[in-house]
Amino acid sequence: MNGKMIGDILREARLAKQFQLTDIEHQTGIASHHLLALELDQFGLIPTDQVELYLSSYAESVDLEASEILIQYREQNLFQNTLSQMRENESVSKLTSTDEENIPMERMAHRRRRSHREKTQKKSILPKVIISFLSLAIVALAGYFVIKQLPWPFTNATTEITETSETVTETEITTSIETTTSTITELPSTIKAVAQEDGNSVVAFQTDKEVVDVTFTLKDGESWVSLNDTLNGERATTLTQEQKEFTVSVNKGSLSHVTIGIPQAAQITVDGQKIDLSSLVNSSPAIFTLMVE
Repeated sequence: MNGKMIGDILREARLAKQFQLTDIEHQTGIASHHLLALELDQFGLIPTDQVELYLSSYAESVDLEASEILIQYREQNLFQNTLSQMRENESVSKLTSTDEENIPMERMAHRRRRSHREKTQKKSILPKVIISFLSLAIVALAGYFVIKQLPWPFTNATTEITETSETVTETEITTSIETTTSTITELPSTIKAVAQEDGNSVVAFQTDKEVVDVTFTLKDGESWVSLNDTLNGERATTLTQEQKEFTVSVNKGSLSHVTIGIPQAAQITVDGQKIDLSSLVNSSPAIFTLMVE
């Protein structure tokens, strides 16, 4: 079939008939996220004993020869298994050749503990600086009142110095606090994908708006992206160097199924807030449910 992957063949046939995934779902009874997995050649997301049945049903629904699809699936599956085995053997070989095996486990554990302590100490520096400035201010203020009680002319001679010290100290404290507040304010707001007990991941976004924008942005390479909700159906595209951004609108109260073909290649934001996909980067594609509340 012109050297194309099975997923490309199925998707092109569906688009040629102007079908949505929901149309195929109604015809075959196969869940849309399983149909999407077929189009992305992610057969591992489907129960093993159902893959060939799903492929046959999908192929028949778009007027393709099911037998030819099954033959190509078996050949493609065999090739991918062979390639995975070769990569696994190569990884084992590289791991065996590293010097890390010669480092005692006790030394490695010590290094990890020391690294953790260093990171903890770095994080605690800023509160200590602020406390130090506050302590200096208290000491200066207490000294001021003590000196005020001393007889003239010593009081007049030291008043100017004390006031200058107070001004500098208060300025430094104010600058430090403002810098800290500015740093905290500028940190990007993120939303995390939370894994549920059934294995699915959910992103909950709360807003006062009736409609929010969901934006997919390409970081590197290419990636197929999709958003499928109950009101507007499926909206999808392939992010490339020519089209690096794709934005869709989502209504408040909606439930959407979001898919990113290659999660490392794309970033997604909801109304300007970035979604943290770190828990899904090892999944290909990254699939999660977006709830706008």
